[in-house]
Amino acid sequence: MIKGAYYEFIAFPCAVDARYSMPLGVLWGDDRTFSVYRSAGLLRFLADRGTLMLLSPSDPLLFVKSVSHSLEHEVEWEPDGCPRLSGLGGIYRCEYRRLKEYPEEVTFSCSLTEVESPHVPYTRAYGCLVELLVLLTKARAGVVESWYVDYARGLRWCVERSTRGLRSYVDAADAILRELEGIVGKSRGRGQGLQGDS
Repeated sequence: MIKGAYYEFIAFPCAVDARYSMPLGVLWGDDRTFSVYRSAGLLRFLADRGTLMLLSPSDPLLFVKSVSHSLEHEVEWEPDGCPRLSGLGGIYRCEYRRLKEYPEEVTFSCSLTEVESPHVPYTRAYGCLVELLVLLTKARAGVVESWYVDYARGLRWCVERSTRGLRSYVDAADAILRELEGIVGKSRGRGQGLQGDS
């Protein structure tokens, strides 16, 4: 693992009353940490300490299903509230602890244990689609910068090119791009200063 890099997972809280998933970047270092925006739905399921199951999916479309909250209806759940993720990719158990509170986000530490290792090699489409979703989730949380749309259009092209036009991937990238363009357009229309604007 590369120190200082973000590793992208789909997080599932292990709690009887929480059937929820959300993409989550874990910062790799001497300590593994992750931050959750206060506006993100995941935060309401996180206590001061607890367990998350982290999926590194074989198919990046599972990230899209997580953002649209259809994934949590497709997986089976154990009586203790943890999801059954076998066969979907690499699976990790994260014992988390709340570290710091900030105005916009909350930071947690994460002690990781590998449950099931991934078996599918990384693809360019995977990286481009995940990066599109990172932009979208930031924009949904109100973190909007002027360069998002141009960058997202390049990522959409990357998804199309790297999958040779496979419709399921291109359609997903198009939907993400449209929503992102709408959020950025509304931010500009409200006269909110976008970071990077002069």
